Amino acid sequence: MQLKKTVSGLLKLMHPDGAFTKDDVKVCLEYALIGRRRIKEQLKKIGGMEFYDVNFSYIDIENDTEIRVSVPESGVSGLIPDGELPSGSLYTVSTNPDTGHKGLFRLDLQVMAGSGKLDHTGFNGSPIKGEIKEAINYIQANLHRVSLNAKFKEFDYHLKALDLNGIGKAKDIELSIFISLCSGILDKPLLPQMVVLGSMSIGGTIIETESLPDALQVASDSGAKKILLPTLDMAQMAKVPPKLLSKFQLVLYSDPIDAVFKAVGVE
Repeated sequence: MQLKKTVSGLLKLMHPDGAFTKDDVKVCLEYALIGRRRIKEQLKKIGGMEFYDVNFSYIDIENDTEIRVSVPESGVSGLIPDGELPSGSLYTVSTNPDTGHKGLFRLDLQVMAGSGKLDHTGFNGSPIKGEIKEAINYIQANLHRVSLNAKFKEFDYHLKALDLNGIGKAKDIELSIFISLCSGILDKPLLPQMVVLGSMSIGGTIIETESLPDALQVASDSGAKKILLPTLDMAQMAKVPPKLLSKFQLVLYSDPIDAVFKAVGVE
């Protein structure tokens, strides 16, 4: 009803004499649809799966074709381009601990000869600093389980985070940091167009993804084709719309070491 009112009002403003063509109606209709869809897309980002289905279209009755309208807010699939990333680089979905908003982050790692020093940039908020420290402690204690020859203290590291959706802060990305470090040390890149979900505790216990459907929606909007997913998340699958789930190849892992091997394509 709101769309009809908008289209009617636009036609009256643009063609007060009542003389308009099919193309004139199309311009007004698509303008109205775009306006409504932008509202729905913003609600989806705030409210999650409640506003998942935001497809807007109309039927051209002359040729019985469905025409869909899209807006920039409906997705930024170019965030995760096709092709292999450098070793140590990966994408993950995180949550702002203050607002609850989810967004895509990219981690990039520089590895150079050194003595185990790690610098970092792009991380906001105190929780993430503790998570970086936990990831470093875990890799120092467990890197031998990934490779007998790799030594953490033979290198220095610079870890950079890019907040690609501008959510401000991140949390629960210890596992992603661990995988990034292992990938950089081993010089093995992750599988292309993969997003890492899930996290881990201080001792390496896997933590399920917070609100899996919302995290998958962010990954889909960003162009992900593969999801590195903890087996614990299978309990949330009933909440994920089948259409959304069908967009990904799921790569399941059971523990942090398994996650590293699966991330770089080693079975």
